[in-house]
Amino acid sequence: MPNPQFREIYISLLAKQDIPFQGQPWWLDAVCGPDGWDVALAFDDDGAPIGALPYGKMGRKGLPVVGMPTFTSYFPIWIPKHSIKRERVYHTERKVIDTLIGQLPSPWIFAQQYDPSFTDGLGFHFHGFQVRTRYTYVLDELTDLAGVFRSMESSVRNHIRKAQKVVEISEEGELSELFEMLEHSFQRQQKKMPFSLDLLKKADTCLAQRGMRKIYVAKDNFGVHAAAYLVFDGPRTSFLLSGTHPEYRQSGALYLLLWQAIKDAAKKGATFDFEGSMLPNIERVFRSFGAKRVPYLRVVRYQNRFFEALATLLGKNR
Repeated sequence: MPNPQFREIYISLLAKQDIPFQGQPWWLDAVCGPDGWDVALAFDDDGAPIGALPYGKMGRKGLPVVGMPTFTSYFPIWIPKHSIKRERVYHTERKVIDTLIGQLPSPWIFAQQYDPSFTDGLGFHFHGFQVRTRYTYVLDELTDLAGVFRSMESSVRNHIRKAQKVVEISEEGELSELFEMLEHSFQRQQKKMPFSLDLLKKADTCLAQRGMRKIYVAKDNFGVHAAAYLVFDGPRTSFLLSGTHPEYRQSGALYLLLWQAIKDAAKKGATFDFEGSMLPNIERVFRSFGAKRVPYLRVVRYQNRFFEALATLLGKNR
């Protein structure tokens, strides 16, 4: 069960560790709500933290659910690295994972995704979780931008060159412009917007205050063609959101926005994570940029078969 002191310990821990923004308390407060998340911790014999696993309490209408909050592709699991034999590393990490899992709640549905740096799905498997592999695409070598450009599919390079003749790029776009493009994209797919402008503003505020985001907008004299939202998090750049106006889908503007963001990531010495989608049409676009396919884990556990069937019916069991 959650320990009320663990969040305070976790916040102190983060002051000394490089943990991605998705695991930062200020981010969790914004996307989960101050009472909508918690953290499991493991300690060594001296009482020092040796493992941390944040999780989102995403229940709705009384249904207890642990899941992924909006705008968050995966949570980090922090376990410090040790320069010891591989077998001992695995042994130590397994003990930590066992401790962390033992503190997790047992809701009706548990479904979370973890940063690609975490690879020990066996620990969750041994505790009865379903362990599934998902994929993102990452550009992890950006020192040679000319080489990066050459490694893209020719169609991507053509889209970029075409867009350069049509639109201008701004790196100081408005949140309202981004949201409008997102609305267009979901309407085109005949899907309901999965979040409100207010929730997007909450997430944006905490990133903007820390100078960690850019809103890229491509426009011409007639209006906005596309918009993209990027998070610059130290050695990592994450492609969080994008949308395109349906009348300008063929202008190549989104490809140009992504190329500009990749160049900005290179200036910071960062990797570029497309935070990949399992949807075929989106996966194909990310792959066409010449990025490396990188696996990450999704772990799922249902309290009983009824809730598994319910999740399948609602399209959540993926």
